[in-house]
Amino acid sequence: MTTDAPSEEGAAPRESDVPGEVEVRPHRLEEIAPDVRPAGGGERPTMDLLLEVPVDVTVEVGETTVSLEEVLRFVPGHVVKLTQTVEQPVIVRVNGRPIAEGEIVDLGDTLGVRITTILDGAADGGPGRTPGAGNPA
Repeated sequence: MTTDAPSEEGAAPRESDVPGEVEVRPHRLEEIAPDVRPAGGGERPTMDLLLEVPVDVTVEVGETTVSLEEVLRFVPGHVVKLTQTVEQPVIVRVNGRPIAEGEIVDLGDTLGVRITTILDGAADGGPGRTPGAGNPA
């Protein structure tokens, strides 16, 4: 069933004779009062609580496209050639979203990434690049 717009404010919706449709009603959300406190009477939550939330950071070294046949031939020692060169930056992703570019660095027992560029729009997913400190535009 569908509903036609009510003729007066607060009037009950009218049902339609169209089969297979659902009834749609307007809904109003109540505003939350600014003085509402969390259960237990504590202080209102702040951004500090979010700063402790763990996020996944991944580094994209490169990519390529191969046939399924080649994937089925993968064995230990097989080398997959990537389209990126050694000089090209790696992409740093946070929860899958690209936020920066960098370069691989050797930290002795492990590898790291030196951030060279923060991507413009990293928070909203927009394109562009902002060079980092000490990196020319």
